[in-house]
Amino acid sequence: MQLTAVLPTITPLADALDSIGMRYSITGSIAAIIYGARCNPNDIDIIADIFPNRISLFIAAIAADYHVDGYAVSNAVGQHSSLNILSRNTMEKSTFLSVNLMRLASPLLVGHRAF
Repeated sequence: MQLTAVLPTITPLADALDSIGMRYSITGSIAAIIYGARCNPNDIDIIADIFPNRISLFIAAIAADYHVDGYAVSNAVGQHSSLNILSRNTMEKSTFLSVNLMRLASPLLVGHRAF
């Protein structure tokens, strides 16, 4: 899959996260594609700093372009687990892992866009 194939799904999401100042990192096969690997992703993997006091801001920022369930977001944030959202335009799935990025040991390109 070419990067251009996932841009309609990932660009509005990155724009929304950037607009609310949320730290995030695109990981998994999409990150590999950005850096030139050839692979077939089945979703978009994102690690994000979604704090409990910012859940409604996060939902409001992405709701126009993505199907998102408020309970699923609250549950994922509370348990530092994952949640899935679905693009309204492309029907592609994105998986978020809610973590505190500052606590991760490995360096990430947080807020840096390679696309």
